[in-house]
Amino acid sequence: MSKFCPKCGKTIEKGRFCLECNPETIEHKHIKIKLCPSKSVFIQGKWSEFEDLRQLSERLLTKFVKQSVKLIRGLEFYENLLEKSGMKKKLEMIVDFQDQEYMIPVEVEITYSPKYAKLGSTYFEGILQLRNTRPDVREYIQKYMLKNNVMLNREIHKPKESDYYFINKRKMHPLAQKIIRNFGGEVDANAQLFSYNNQTSKDIFRVNVLVMIPDFQERDVIEYQDKTLLITGFGKIITTLNLETNKKFTFQFKFKEKYVLLTKMKTTITKVRPELEVLHPKTYQSVICKNPLNIEVSAERNVVIVENKKHVFLIK
Repeated sequence: MSKFCPKCGKTIEKGRFCLECNPETIEHKHIKIKLCPSKSVFIQGKWSEFEDLRQLSERLLTKFVKQSVKLIRGLEFYENLLEKSGMKKKLEMIVDFQDQEYMIPVEVEITYSPKYAKLGSTYFEGILQLRNTRPDVREYIQKYMLKNNVMLNREIHKPKESDYYFINKRKMHPLAQKIIRNFGGEVDANAQLFSYNNQTSKDIFRVNVLVMIPDFQERDVIEYQDKTLLITGFGKIITTLNLETNKKFTFQFKFKEKYVLLTKMKTTITKVRPELEVLHPKTYQSVICKNPLNIEVSAERNVVIVENKKHVFLIK
């Protein structure tokens, strides 16, 4: 059954009064902000970054509302808000206080921050340099940049190299760490003096972040430190399985250290008992194959093997 506000007659779903007529008021300061598509907000004379509109709404409540309230609906309610450049409008956040809903008005202007306004120019604060890169890494970076509104002024791509020119250098390190976590590698960063700010009396630096990516991927097999290792996971520490001992082995990737990526070969099983044997793709001889992964096998199954100087290993 519908309810009506006793003061103005508006239909309400909850409480005694509508949001405008509620006699109990929340004490809050006037909220006026500017939003940039780069996920930056201008509050009280200063630009700062935010993760998403929900998190920003929580931040505004903490800063401008005296009481402790619970956010019900924030600025994330307004679809594609950051894409509406030039918009100036009073929006609403809905909060809960003492089991009653309240409206908090927010004056919002969608504009460009000083850094975002430099998009399309030659301005940049840092370069993310990828070495030994490949298509799947580049695709991951493009998706990350779209999702996180990372702004670039230039990209240079070569067969195994990519350089990304960042407008905001603070966006570089989080992406570099994401790359390491998903693909492994090594990061080296250095700052170079670029200019001098007369207003703040501070030096201005440009940052170069070099990411060296290994040429092996998950489920590849490498020879490293006299060990034959199946790659099982990436991060700052590479996780592997030692195929000769069937034990876990981890190491920190250093690009200067030598390793050999073993070639995977498709073949068939020739014998299951008393020992597992496969048809060697090069010699066409039936050879004994170590099977530390305890894979269920049958004579009809096609498999993938790798070979070091001593043994042949079944890996798939």
